[in-house]
Amino acid sequence: MKMTLNTKILTGFLACSLVLVVVASISFTNSEKFLATNRWVNHTHEVLEELDQVLLSTVNTETGARGFTLTGEPHISSLTMQAGKKLNYTFERLKTSRPTIPFNREILIRSDL
Repeated sequence: MKMTLNTKILTGFLACSLVLVVVASISFTNSEKFLATNRWVNHTHEVLEELDQVLLSTVNTETGARGFTLTGEPHISSLTMQAGKKLNYTFERLKTSRPTIPFNREILIRSDL
């Protein structure tokens, strides 16, 4: 069977169109995966920032408690209370942040801060 020039051109055009559609669908799927991964990376950075705040508040609370124990000065006690309130606030905000891995959320909820 002999193909005419028009048939060859049409076959080539259809083959190129099919390849283009396949490449476009793969690109779209990869873009969706990239966006989902990017959202998880952003969420991870937010959680890490919150955990840094928890660590900073914990250190401030411990330092204030130690300072009050050593000196007995009342203004150090009030600073310790402020750091403790900030610690509780940050920890609660971490518990109620966007959904995270269920195992980690369960650990946060069970903790007694």
